[in-house]
Amino acid sequence: MQGDTTKGIGVGDRRPARWRAIARGAAATVAATALSAGMWVVPASANPPTTETKLAEYTNPAVQIITTEYHATVKLGRIEFSKAGQQLIVRAYVKLLRREFGAGGFISYIFDRAQRDPARYLKETGRKRTQKLSAQFVGSGFIANRDGYVITARHVVTPDADVKKLFAESGAANFARADSKAWLKEFAKFDLSTGAMRNIVRTMSGFAQAKVHVDLGRPIVAVRLGVASGTGQRVGKNQPAEVVFRSDPALGADVAVLRIRVDGSLPTVPLGSDSPQQGEQVYINAFPAAATYLKDFSKASQLQPTLTKGSITALKTTSGGTPILQTDANAMPGSSGGAAFNEDGQVVGILVWGATDQNGSGAGQYYLMPLDVIKDALSRSGADLTTPSQTTVIYDRALDDFHSEYYSKALGEFQQVKALFPAHAYVDAFIAKSQTEINAGHDKTPPPPAQETGDGFGSLFGTPMIIVGIALVIVVAAGLTVVLVVLRRRPGMAPGGPGSDPGAQPPYGLPPTGGGPAGAALGLPQQPQVPMTAPQPAYPQAPAGSINPIATGMPVAPLTGPASATHPAGPPLEPPQQPANPLSEPTVEQPTDAPDVFPGWEPIDYIPSVPTTHSQESNT
Repeated sequence: MQGDTTKGIGVGDRRPARWRAIARGAAATVAATALSAGMWVVPASANPPTTETKLAEYTNPAVQIITTEYHATVKLGRIEFSKAGQQLIVRAYVKLLRREFGAGGFISYIFDRAQRDPARYLKETGRKRTQKLSAQFVGSGFIANRDGYVITARHVVTPDADVKKLFAESGAANFARADSKAWLKEFAKFDLSTGAMRNIVRTMSGFAQAKVHVDLGRPIVAVRLGVASGTGQRVGKNQPAEVVFRSDPALGADVAVLRIRVDGSLPTVPLGSDSPQQGEQVYINAFPAAATYLKDFSKASQLQPTLTKGSITALKTTSGGTPILQTDANAMPGSSGGAAFNEDGQVVGILVWGATDQNGSGAGQYYLMPLDVIKDALSRSGADLTTPSQTTVIYDRALDDFHSEYYSKALGEFQQVKALFPAHAYVDAFIAKSQTEINAGHDKTPPPPAQETGDGFGSLFGTPMIIVGIALVIVVAAGLTVVLVVLRRRPGMAPGGPGSDPGAQPPYGLPPTGGGPAGAALGLPQQPQVPMTAPQPAYPQAPAGSINPIATGMPVAPLTGPASATHPAGPPLEPPQQPANPLSEPTVEQPTDAPDVFPGWEPIDYIPSVPTTHSQESNT
């Protein structure tokens, strides 16, 4: 009896079975062909990392803290009344004799006028007193070359008038405290009023600020290289840095190239090939002081860079013709010199300035030196931009394999990185993670493909066989298409129907049910994803331009005395620990004052920074 039908298709109809058989046979054929050709299916990671996570993992090893330590001698002579001051005392004495005021009023009259113009009524005398002060300024940077060429902002490693001002204010405050104490003691017998004592202090402070002299020594520049510790955490090791290139502030660029010398192939980040356009995403990876140097953080935490995200909000040009990228990616003091990345993990700029309004408050817009300026600076420094760092090449490939769940393969690659650069700050953690995943049975590393030997059986499974396999897949697919077309044109036959032959075999030799190994296409080993790192681009020369900063990178805490800036950033950093036998002495030009030509812009790390202060008085 003919089976019941639904929408004209018999329940007992053999056509669905034939279609399933054909599909299974096709899957088996394609799978077998792919297997013989050495092709694998690329898996999707169970929990694929976000763009931000990948950027941090790929770029953190090369992002570094830049420290610049300054030492200054601050001088001021002993204080006494000048000729104008002596005349002021005579006038006060006459008023005292006339009984216009008492003894307390006598002193008040003198210092009420002296505090209005201390440099007129007081003068230095005798040999200079001296103080020895030091302060450490911090910024950010990144390693651009395996041989130790590091990019940062020029103002991070170059002193200017604001550095001298910081030392002058701190030294003047120290002198003023000492002189105020001595003069108050001298006039204590006059039964001073609170106002009189306040005017004495103001007079001493005003004179010290007006007359103090600062001799600024050569800055000591270092890269606080993030390296591995015995506990597997990132720790900082100061490497003396030579400043091999500074951009000319008259041309408007704010870039410097440093050189550190260490053993091994340093981790790097690749430079992009094109500058970003307006609206494109950009990521800044740097060390903002306010979010980095906090007393409640461990030292390892203070060495972790901060990644922020934004977009290019405008493409602008300075008055000197230098292109500038404007972004809303958040930045703070301490981030100057930090790298700006595109979504592929390539450097497209470095952070140099932040916009401020007329009240000095941040405007939420920041500025990047563009890619061409960076490449030009590296080229002028003699950096090799064509040979990639093997440490980074293998580390990036290992990260790709790790996120593809090829843990055994990634483990071997991470171990290669460890051998190339034993101090790598992050590889130990990934070695441990890879081993944990392997032990948990999560490894999906495919078996290695057969090696091509050029003759014998090896050549059958090499590149030529892959080509043959692909061609075979195409031929089989074409053949199956013809089969399907022919079958669709044949009338369907239900068991027991007219013209049916219950004992007949299915046409074309295909199995009636089940067919071949339909599951052969499932569970195949998987290929790693394509690494994120792009090929090294060419590096054209940058055009000449003009931008000037208004201040150098500032320290992270004020020197002894009144705070002189508006962005305190936590406790002092420890002074750099220089190695006993540094490989090279830093060479930095003598301090120069940068012109204040952009009063509305400030370098990003314009904050008081971490001093280690040593004060002393002498008669030299």
